[in-house]
Formats: sequence, C-alpha cells, structure tokens
Amino acid sequence: MAYTQKNSPFTSPESSSLNMSTGNPDPPEIDTGNDLGSIINRKIRERKAEENEALIQENLEAVENMNAEDSLAMEAGRMMNMFTNTEDPESGWMPEGGANQKEYIENELFADVGYTQVWDKDKQEYRPVDSTRDAWSAAAVSKLATAFDSDFQGSAQHAQYINDAFQGDSVYTPDKFDVKRNLKGEIKQVNTEFKPGDILFTGRTDSDGNPGPQNYREFKNAAKKGWDGNPTRDGYVSHSDIITDVIVGEDGVTRFRVQGGNIGNTLTTKTYTAEELATKYAGRLTK
Repeated sequence: MAYTQKNSPFTSPESSSLNMSTGNPDPPEIDTGNDLGSIINRKIRERKAEENEALIQENLEAVENMNAEDSLAMEAGRMMNMFTNTEDPESGWMPEGGANQKEYIENELFADVGYTQVWDKDKQEYRPVDSTRDAWSAAAVSKLATAFDSDFQGSAQHAQYINDAFQGDSVYTPDKFDVKRNLKGEIKQVNTEFKPGDILFTGRTDSDGNPGPQNYREFKNAAKKGWDGNPTRDGYVSHSDIITDVIVGEDGVTRFRVQGGNIGNTLTTKTYTAEELATKYAGRLTK
C-alpha cells in the first residue's frame, strides 16, 4: 500500500512554503502581470523580514535575560553558602567576624570594588579594611549586580551607584514606584513590575543621627549635587538590597526574594510582596 506524504516542515524545500528560520509561512506572491505586482510583493517581503527580525531580537533578549537571572541566582546562592553554618545550617547566618566570612568580605567583596584601605581619623593614617568595622552592604549588592550585568560599576558606597544611575552613568536607570494610595496615604495598588536584578534603595541615618535622603525626590536631588566617587570619603548615608528571585506561593501571592548584607552584622535574605517593597524602599534602579 502506497502512502502519499503531505507537505510538512520535514520535507524538501520545494514541497513546502514554510520559512524554517522563523516557523512562519512565506507570504503568497501576487501576480498582477505588471510593475505594481512587483512593488506589492517587495513590500510584503520587506514587512515580513522586519517582523522576523523583530521576533529574533525579542527571542535573543529573552535568552539574555534568562542567562542574567541564572547568573544572579548562582552568585546569590554562593553568597548564602559563604554565610552558612556548615555544622548547623538551621542556626541562621554566620556573623561577619567569622574566619571564613571575614576573608570573603575583605578579600573578595571589598577587593572587587577596589576598597582595600580606610582613613583612620584617630591615628591619621590609612588602615586595612575590616569586615567588623567597615560597612560591606554596598559591596555585597555590587557583587550580585555585577553577576547580573558584568558592566555594572560596583562600589563600597551605595551613594555612588545610586548617583551614577540618576546621572545617566550606569547600566541601570532610576525608577519611582508607580503606586495608588487611599485617602489615608496607604498603598493599595502597585503597578511597578519588580524583577530579579532590581536594586532597591532606601534612606537611613548615620551614627550621629544625621539623615540621608529619605524619599525618591531627595535621592534625585542629592544626585544633582554630585559626589567625588572616592569610597574612602563619606557620601550621603543610605542602604540598598537587590531582588534575586520571584516566588509564587501556594496562596497565589507573588513575593520577591531580596538579598543584602551588613544588617545585624551578617547576610540578609527576606521575601516581600510588591506592596511591602513599595512601602519599605524609596525607589529602585532597574534595567
């Protein structure tokens, strides 16, 4: 018994009009017998080529984003391993002064952002960086952000890469949260689409009680005044963390895993809803 195979993408090119590069059928030729037909056919081919090019570019960007998120997740996991108590993993994160943690902070996190010494005001001389004396949260965020995008310029100061973004000198751009509030000022809806790689920034006060920028407008204004970029000098006080993962719980609620450092003298990893993020932080740096 003989079988006749219909046209399929697996037959010879002559037996099918399917475009194998995109999976889309080639447009039919219009035969009008004059130059108008040639013009129409050329326009159709040009439009189809533009559509295919846009689709290819969209697919490439999707793959690039997946690779960036995978790289970020791997580095975030590695950082967590650095602070895990191997003898009792359920006991919480190891402190910054532990032997392994101290080496990791001083010789990797600080070293990666070129932060190796600090000016000692009392002794009037430089001293080596110290994981228990010097803030390392910005260096931790920089480590993760660089894993997400190798072109990110990290720093031992949150203020430096926040200012860079506001001044247009970063692969990240600043973004004010898009929220709706009720009459009491409470956030009831968040339209911002948070995603892995977002750097979340917020204000704080220094040890003397002097506040840094506290809201998005103040951070934007602070960036206009500039900063000399020297990590051994004080910029404005601030803090930032980075989103490393998106989790949808059994309750159907989307939560975002946020990772940072130097809070409680150790690593921090917490999950928040979009509403909680918009309440806790002043804004974000995003790509």
